[in-house]
Amino acid sequence: MGGRIAAVRDEFLIHLIRGQGYVVTDARGKYLTEPSAFRPQVDRVRAQMQAELMATRKVGARACMCCRKSFESEGIHNRLCL
Repeated sequence: MGGRIAAVRDEFLIHLIRGQGYVVTDARGKYLTEPSAFRPQVDRVRAQMQAELMATRKVGARACMCCRKSFESEGIHNRLCL
């Protein structure tokens, strides 16, 4: 229970649209960027969007409310290391 690290999930994904290029989408599949033929460029945009979101969620190490061990939290809502 106490020693596991909670995985922080990505809220933004990259999808290939045939004949158009790569786009960043949200978890529901909504396109958030214009198509680009350059995957590395789209990956940088996705990483930046993810980092900005995580900064607002205050992601980071927290002490578990149950066992007091440190774990990587997804945000202020995530208080148990389960």
